[in-house]
Amino acid sequence: MDIAWASDSTQLIAAGGNGATVFAQITDRILTWNKIEVKLVDPRKIHVHDVMNETLEEIDFARDRVIEMSVGYGYMIVYTATHDSYTARRIGTLSHIFDLQTTVILIVQSQQRYLTVDNPVEYNCTLK
Repeated sequence: MDIAWASDSTQLIAAGGNGATVFAQITDRILTWNKIEVKLVDPRKIHVHDVMNETLEEIDFARDRVIEMSVGYGYMIVYTATHDSYTARRIGTLSHIFDLQTTVILIVQSQQRYLTVDNPVEYNCTLK
């Protein structure tokens, strides 16, 4: 019996003693900012819902799984798995795609900038 997460923390696999395996993926994750609600409806599809204007936009990443997403200050940032790229877009406009070298595990947005965290390093410390 064993359980393991994928390196990008979006998929889980479990194996039982009887040979059964279970695969799982993260879905139904919801982020909100002001009047905007962003929902990961399946590993490759996001719904952007403007609650005030009652509009719904569907964004389909045909070949890419969404690893991490963030919404705030009028921007939505989405990191995908296959192409090591992310999409930064002003809500309601076209997106810009940028290539990266690593897998992002955290996005923190501010009014003018954003911060990404990748490949966390563990430090062991012994106090004497």
